[in-house]
Amino acid sequence: MFNFLTTNFRKGLIKIKENPQLAYTLVVAVIIFFAFIFVSNNFISIARDAQERLINVRIGSAQDVFSEFAYEYFEKGDELSERMEKISTRNETITDFEVVLFDGDQVKVVASLDRNSIGKIKDKDFLYNFSLINPE
Repeated sequence: MFNFLTTNFRKGLIKIKENPQLAYTLVVAVIIFFAFIFVSNNFISIARDAQERLINVRIGSAQDVFSEFAYEYFEKGDELSERMEKISTRNETITDFEVVLFDGDQVKVVASLDRNSIGKIKDKDFLYNFSLINPE
């Protein structure tokens, strides 16, 4: 079996040497194959970047809308948490959602999707590490 393959491979190489057009065709086929792989990889990378930007825009829009009415409910943490749950059920990209109140160097959780974290104190620097907001 191995002898059969090597014999035919040699015959193929001899045929390619006799006909340079076959060699050019093989080179073009290899170039097209690798070009297809390269273009596909770039397309997938661009599509992922666009999807991440879209998710960030959607979350930013939800944050802008939410921040407009959240001030009215700071004293009503449970009602604010219920509204947050409604928003997160409509938008599957939201997995964690907290409203915090800054008090000096401490940050108090006013409302959250995780009801156990309501009322807990967090370090301000911890939140700045995960956000892109201006600390001022």
